[in-house]
Amino acid sequence: AFAAAAKATFFVCSDYLPGYETDARGLLADGHEFGNHMTCDCHKWASGPAQEFQNDLLACNHAIEQLLLPKAPSSMPSGRVRWFRAPGAKLSFAMRAGLERLGLRSALGDCYCDDWAIEDPQ
Repeated sequence: AFAAAAKATFFVCSDYLPGYETDARGLLADGHEFGNHMTCDCHKWASGPAQEFQNDLLACNHAIEQLLLPKAPSSMPSGRVRWFRAPGAKLSFAMRAGLERLGLRSALGDCYCDDWAIEDPQ
């Protein structure tokens, strides 16, 4: 069926991974891919120090890549993160330079499945 064949790239904030490693590995095993969305979804990176951005970028990549061990799934055969999505879609020239050094490609969201500012109904 088409729905079973559909694959997605999920942009992950690595601070939210602890406790969900089994679920994350399940998504990867199902053929989905993870992209870097920094350690947390804060919007300080576009105006903050470049080295702080680079450190956080590397920390998130490392957390995701640890999920790929001991053998990378077919969805991420290189065992490396390929995609980045800037929190708040705020991407500076300094951030772009950092992405290029790591070989990451930048993606911007074009739709959202929910609004994080509105509480879910009980």
